[in-house]
Amino acid sequence: MTDSITDPEPLSANAVAAWLEAHPEFFDDHAQVFAELKVPHPHTGQAVSLGERQVVALRERQHVLERQLANLTRTARQNQQIAMQLHEWTLQLLAETQPERLPERVCHGLAKVFEVPNVELRLWQCPSVDAAWQADVDDEIRWFAESLSRPYCGRDTRFRAVAWLPQTPASLALVALRSPQRGHTFGLLVLGADSETRFTADMGTIFLEQVGALAGAALARLLQPTNSS
Repeated sequence: MTDSITDPEPLSANAVAAWLEAHPEFFDDHAQVFAELKVPHPHTGQAVSLGERQVVALRERQHVLERQLANLTRTARQNQQIAMQLHEWTLQLLAETQPERLPERVCHGLAKVFEVPNVELRLWQCPSVDAAWQADVDDEIRWFAESLSRPYCGRDTRFRAVAWLPQTPASLALVALRSPQRGHTFGLLVLGADSETRFTADMGTIFLEQVGALAGAALARLLQPTNSS
């Protein structure tokens, strides 16, 4: 009775990769194998040398980095433009000598800065403001504004404040207005855009936070004064 001879288990791709990582001297000791090894081209499927395949990989990596750099440059330019426009908007608020015109200044200026068609706000505890800026503000909206620790951005248009806009937006931002002196919420700002990607849940809100702080500081001039006694 003869013993049967079985073929050894073939090495898996992971095992080969692990062995090569553990023995980097392999290609130094077998340089000819490295030079003559052929691998499929990633696009044409033709056999090319390992060196050529590495050059293709490096070129693709370079293209990815170039696209990332272009995106970063474009974003930086957009942020610079927004920062300059915010600066101009802030100067307009500071230069306004008639406090009752501030709500209009805030809305029209932000519509230009953020290039959105619809911007509305509502205020409470501001008796000197025209009634239009205080309409449709109930307790639910006030509580919601007070609960906003940071601006909301997204496509959920079920918020009651969306009704202030002339038409339902594709995306929107909601920014609470707070008094810098007393730190309490006295208004809500709504920005509505036609694009679903204009205000997204994962976007940064640093500019909107600055807008809320600046608008709140300017509009606080309209608050009803409190008794010091």
